[in-house]
This record gives sequence, C-alpha cells and structure tokens, in this order.
Amino acid sequence: MPSRKFADGEVVRGRWPGSTLYYEVEILSYDGKSQQYTVKYKDGTELELKENDIKPLASFKQRKSNSASSSP
Repeated sequence: MPSRKFADGEVVRGRWPGSTLYYEVEILSYDGKSQQYTVKYKDGTELELKENDIKPLASFKQRKSNSASSSP
C-alpha cells in the first residue's frame, strides 16, 4: 500500500472537481483502500479528492497587488 503524502489536519490546496481552480482545504482523513483524502473547504464543503488533486500550499506563489487604490 502506498504511503500517504499529507497528514490529517494539514492545510493544503485542493482542486475543485470539474475545475482547474485550487482552494485552501484541510485534510480530514485518508482512505488507504480508495486512496482518497477527505478534505474540508473553507465554506464547510467536504469532498473526497485523489492525491493528484491536492498540492502543498508552498507550491502556490502569492501574487502582490500593484494597485495603489484600496478595495471598497
């Protein structure tokens, strides 16, 4: 059985199903049989994702705004 890459409670980025967008999620658990992680998105949605749909936070670069104006 392959070892898991992410730990329970770890905050990572998970790809939203059917999309190319990744959002911050918390790893809730891992099912070794199905090799899927149960994750929780910030809005409370819980889904099962495969490991290739999950990436460490460090793999995403933070973009800085060059705008001089503030948001409303």
